[in-house]
Amino acid sequence: FTYHYNHLVRDVYPTLGSTAGGNTVVVVGSGLASVTNCAFDSEQALAKVISDSMVQCVAPDHLVGTVSLSLLTETGNPDTSFVSNPSEYTYKIMNTRVDSIHPSSGGLVGGTKVTVRGDGFSMGSFCKFGENEVPVVYYSPSHIACFSPPATSDSTVAVEVSQLGGDEGYSANGVMFAYGSDTTSVNRIDPTWAPEGEEITVYGANFDEDSLCFFGGQMAA
Repeated sequence: FTYHYNHLVRDVYPTLGSTAGGNTVVVVGSGLASVTNCAFDSEQALAKVISDSMVQCVAPDHLVGTVSLSLLTETGNPDTSFVSNPSEYTYKIMNTRVDSIHPSSGGLVGGTKVTVRGDGFSMGSFCKFGENEVPVVYYSPSHIACFSPPATSDSTVAVEVSQLGGDEGYSANGVMFAYGSDTTSVNRIDPTWAPEGEEITVYGANFDEDSLCFFGGQMAA
């Protein structure tokens, strides 16, 4: 007679992913040391046991919708091995696309607000400047903004967007952002709104006496 753990699933991250699958799903709970498979409804994926309280699995492809995410023990018997408290996982169409960014350059100190235009954006998305991931400011499925992270040297990196983050589901459009030690960059303005003719203070890097301000493409007096 063999005893098996009473598996308990407490949390799943992320709780959603692309219909194409391929992203890593982390399941947290207790008594998970003997888990061998994750079951997304009837589709199974091999589980990687990290500890008795955590396993990882790669989501298979699936149609749009919410599925039951359960775990199988090493017995391999679907009738007795599924956990008693299956969680939920949602499949969505999550193809992000970056068409353009503005500005396309900034200083090494970072903090440049970069407007990103494209498609497939959502609240909770992430931008990646090269290998550095930052959260987004969400406006619409085709419009977000990201603040550039700092860089250590002059370089050019791709700006890509993902609804998932963590190296999962990023676009691959190759729209480039240039870091420069002598690049003029704007980090913030104060105040952020004002009537016409009101003076606004601009904070950033590499300004000089010949610098000009533009509001929506129109040069300020």
